[in-house]
Amino acid sequence: MKKNILLIDDNKYLLDVFVIRLTMGLRNYKVLTARNGKRGIEILKSARIEFVLTDLDMPEMDGYQFIEYAQKHFPEIPVYAMSNDCSPEIGQRLRSLGITECIEKPFLVEEVTNRIMKRLKGEKAGAKEQPSAPPDGAYVLSIIPN
Repeated sequence: MKKNILLIDDNKYLLDVFVIRLTMGLRNYKVLTARNGKRGIEILKSARIEFVLTDLDMPEMDGYQFIEYAQKHFPEIPVYAMSNDCSPEIGQRLRSLGITECIEKPFLVEEVTNRIMKRLKGEKAGAKEQPSAPPDGAYVLSIIPN
């Protein structure tokens, strides 16, 4: 039986890119998606989730509200946050919620998915890792507001 990863972001294009990349890299995992925190909670309640990556800025229910719920009801599930702003203030707020990973947009999709795959395979995520510069011809995902 496949294990489940939950990705939450209001940007459908970003979700699609992650689904493709993670599905190729993690054959034993199914990638579930939600467009807001409210839908994310519904999925948490109905499926066994091994890992969550959530955006912070979304309509209906933002990532902070989702994280508060997830940490209270599903504290065993690792959660990473992603945002256009991972400033020290945001980092402090996330740490107060029990989150130690904030991935700042824009980012290389491959780097983020590799980080997730390492975490799921039990390797250390490498908190001191420095992001590399995109190689020539690499696809860099930049989020454009709707």
